[in-house]
Amino acid sequence: MIRPGVTTILKKITLKEPGYNWPVTIRWGAGAENETQWNDISIWCVETFGLPGDRYVTDISTEHMTWFFREDKDAVFMKLKYGDLAHFYDYR
Repeated sequence: MIRPGVTTILKKITLKEPGYNWPVTIRWGAGAENETQWNDISIWCVETFGLPGDRYVTDISTEHMTWFFREDKDAVFMKLKYGDLAHFYDYR
């Protein structure tokens, strides 16, 4: 319970590191509804771009998973691979 007169501020915290300016988001259940489909997406990303931290970082929430890429060409490549499942969002 919050005491009277105490103000709290809640805000969404996103893992967003400097230099990773190209987000691609896939929502849970938007065509990738089961574990096998998500495993395939994750495996493809690691095989294509390597482990997180070099070419991209990720952010996972209860609604979606976002890959933040260093270079626009990697974000476009992922968008082309997953078509309507993947969306560009501006988190700035």
